[in-house]
Amino acid sequence: MEEYRNGVLINRKTRTFGFRVVTCEVELPIEVSLLGAGTLIEGCSAAGFIIERTEADTSLTVQVLVSGTATNGVDYNALGSSITIPTGVFSDTISIVPYGDGITEGSETVEFSIIVENPCENSFDTTTAFLTIQDYVPMTISWGDSINICDEIGEYGLVWCSVQNGLPPYSYTWAPTPYLNNDTISFPATDLQPNLTEMSVNVIDACGQNISSGLIPVYNQCPCQVPNVITMNGDNVNDEFIIRNIEDYDRVQVQIFNRWGNLVFETDDYQNNWKGYDKSGKQLEAGVYTYVVTPDSDKYEYDDQEKTRYTAHGFVHIIK
Repeated sequence: MEEYRNGVLINRKTRTFGFRVVTCEVELPIEVSLLGAGTLIEGCSAAGFIIERTEADTSLTVQVLVSGTATNGVDYNALGSSITIPTGVFSDTISIVPYGDGITEGSETVEFSIIVENPCENSFDTTTAFLTIQDYVPMTISWGDSINICDEIGEYGLVWCSVQNGLPPYSYTWAPTPYLNNDTISFPATDLQPNLTEMSVNVIDACGQNISSGLIPVYNQCPCQVPNVITMNGDNVNDEFIIRNIEDYDRVQVQIFNRWGNLVFETDDYQNNWKGYDKSGKQLEAGVYTYVVTPDSDKYEYDDQEKTRYTAHGFVHIIK
């Protein structure tokens, strides 16, 4: 600093200043995190964004920015543009519930940001949490074919179903008799009705959606046991060709052939009443004849392998 008088320098003063540089650092007073799964299913699951702050001596209003490929208010519940946390409250949770619109959209994203003022840089900082929304794909179900089991020999049945899509875990309810909550069940033949039991299963997934199988026919059918002799002496012992277990079937076909291979007797609905007569009602000669016993039911109408399996062949001796 210089002082002049009448244009002449008369005094000079020098002042020295010292400066201290201080870095301005601001810790964000608020942050956001995700509550729940990072992937949501449309129309099924929900999550939340947790907003937490370090001090709660005053109320705090912050700006909210919602972005991502999912549309706010269309793909999920509408989220506002600001949030106020009251005095004394350190956190708040904003729920997000995806809508089930039935439209195939693929994987969509949601970005939830809180905007906070940064006084050091005269700007704004953001803290963000993310999640993904996926389409709900309806369940599909398949199930096994009908089966045959026999209670006389202690057989067990095994039926199953297979579920795809939806959201696991699945819950299985079998009918008409409750069994284990499983996609495959085993049961004794004694659990069944005398001839036919129609089973089914209803499946519920984690979203509460359900799907049912069609009917699974389970036949309580034992192999036909065919006698090898009938006597025609009128003593009421072995006088008729009695086949055991024909009551297990809808129909039983019986064919009798003589030793030359000629068909001498035939019926498509045998009633355990053949006494050694031919098709005209004439009594056959004593001797050895060939029988073919073919049980039939609805199952065999489309499963020739099963029909062949239960067909019986053999010889019957007619004694007079």
